[in-house]
Amino acid sequence: MDKAYNEQTAISALISVLEDVVKAGNTNPAFDSESGFVDISDGSRHQPIILLDRDDVANLIPFLEDNYASDDVIAYLKNTGNSQPQESNKQG
Repeated sequence: MDKAYNEQTAISALISVLEDVVKAGNTNPAFDSESGFVDISDGSRHQPIILLDRDDVANLIPFLEDNYASDDVIAYLKNTGNSQPQESNKQG
């Protein structure tokens, strides 16, 4: 198989997964204050857990724009982290 074909197939698959996750994912995900990661998935068994740090999100946005991902996915990632950071396992 041609390398370009395999690369484009992988990019298309990644975008497809991200589109599915964004449709059913967490609303207004926030970065965890301790780990520095954000989980954009909804936690359902059928969805992969997608943990991203701030650099991942920042680098993923232009990549998705260059590869014609949907505006919904791009907007979702641009809004990621605009919520207050979540505290991990903190009891009151």
